[in-house]
Amino acid sequence: MSQPGGDTSGIGITRRRTGFLSPPSSSPPPSTERPPIHGDIDPPPKARLCLTICAFFAILFLVSLQFMRPTHYRNPSDPLRRWIPFDARGRMEHPDNLKQPSSTSVLDMHIVSWIDCLDLRPLVVLINSTISSSRLLENLYFHFFIPDKEEEKTTYYKLKLLFPHSDIEILGQKDVIEKLGTTATDAKGSWPSLHEIAPFVLPKVYPHLKRFMYVPGDVIIKGSVEELLGIDLTKRAIAAIEDCSITLSSLVNFEVLEAMQRLAEKPWVSSLPYEKNACVPNTGVLLINSDGLENDILESILWWDKVFGNRKSRIEHTNPAISVALYDKYVKLPDVWKIEDLEKSNAAKILRFDGLKKECSGHDRDDQTIQFSGYGSIWKQYFPPSGDQILDY
Repeated sequence: MSQPGGDTSGIGITRRRTGFLSPPSSSPPPSTERPPIHGDIDPPPKARLCLTICAFFAILFLVSLQFMRPTHYRNPSDPLRRWIPFDARGRMEHPDNLKQPSSTSVLDMHIVSWIDCLDLRPLVVLINSTISSSRLLENLYFHFFIPDKEEEKTTYYKLKLLFPHSDIEILGQKDVIEKLGTTATDAKGSWPSLHEIAPFVLPKVYPHLKRFMYVPGDVIIKGSVEELLGIDLTKRAIAAIEDCSITLSSLVNFEVLEAMQRLAEKPWVSSLPYEKNACVPNTGVLLINSDGLENDILESILWWDKVFGNRKSRIEHTNPAISVALYDKYVKLPDVWKIEDLEKSNAAKILRFDGLKKECSGHDRDDQTIQFSGYGSIWKQYFPPSGDQILDY
């Protein structure tokens, strides 16, 4: 079939004129040549002389900053990457040193130890055993006082490598010894180890230690320290284990004690008669509320120490001067918190460290021999596999 009016010879399909064909135009195509470049271009502006001088001195200032003493650093183990200032003597402040709130939470538990002979393996076991037995890990704080000739920074970072999420503070003993020296000039020489008297000096030097648990640095804590948070220390600021295997009369000369009660006019001398069969406090584990601690407690201990003067007859964790100074002034801790040996480990919540450890002899750190002793294996349960590699580095 053909279209009307179309060509009968075709197949009947018509073609439309394409729309993109432009109509013929007589105008010439646009030129693609670039405009010529003229040689009369303006020269670059010259900087002012004052700005050049200022820039020169600014560069010198920035370069000189590289030679200044650093004031802050970052702890590589800190997940928050906080800037931590150096202290006034140029030493590194530990991140935990910055956590000194004016008021301590009732859930916080501060573990404090005085170290006469630094050995990191017992400290690692102490930290790990406490953490393993605790439920509130974010409320645990560890404070270790080590001899001043030991490297505080190295000790701190070794422990932080093993326990990156624990709050650990490493401090020297110099400030405590100086504070003790201002109270009694011969106090340091009177005590073969300041471990016994240190817990009564620490609150005066470090007031941020509001409530703390004082333990030796070579123990294994199997009990949950949160159990001790419920002990009321408002009326009596010290809690200790009562040892009835030793009586007050077997520990001190009662004639001297009664004579001092008649003659001495000291506020810490009891106005009531001392009982001869009274139990004495075991100072191996102490719980102290520094806010309620008597201001003259340290002075009274040093005074009683001079009165009795029987330092050679002391029993471990039972000091005559401390026993009389704390007479009827402490709260009784449960007996399960008494430090026990390995063979009594069933019910005890604190054991002696039973591994290989250093034993330093000599009060002066310059004249000292070191021996090693150990016989058990409980400590291995709380010693990390990578502990030897890090501690021996």
